[in-house]
Amino acid sequence: MTAIEVEEGIFKGAALVTASYLVLFSATMVIQGLSRFGMERKALKAKKHFDRYTDPRMRPLDRAVGNLLEWLPVFLGLFWLSIALGADTVMLGWAYVIGRVFYCVLAYSGQGISRTVGAKAPILLATVPMYAVLGMLGREVFTRALA
Repeated sequence: MTAIEVEEGIFKGAALVTASYLVLFSATMVIQGLSRFGMERKALKAKKHFDRYTDPRMRPLDRAVGNLLEWLPVFLGLFWLSIALGADTVMLGWAYVIGRVFYCVLAYSGQGISRTVGAKAPILLATVPMYAVLGMLGREVFTRALA
């Protein structure tokens, strides 16, 4: 069995990609929580009922957080497996993180996720490239693992 070595620069780049994704995820959770708290406060002041699960203003916030969480194991799993197998996929990792930022911007702006019906066409500008990146990471993993 031959050991696979990962260059220090690639490893550090992969660590920065991972840290950036986790910071983005944490930031979206903070935005979600602060937004919910603000909505609850306004409703309380107005003596109105606030249900965070049915309030349409929460949908884009919830979807941004949920989507980041849903795809986190797939992205980080493929990304780190590719790195461990000797691939320099740091730029693919950055492309994915930038796509995730774009997804959140579209979701929060209301351009990508409707408050009533869910996803809108512009969100595809973020999701399709991210799926392509996942495909490329998967190809690297399987190509190298089967070699």
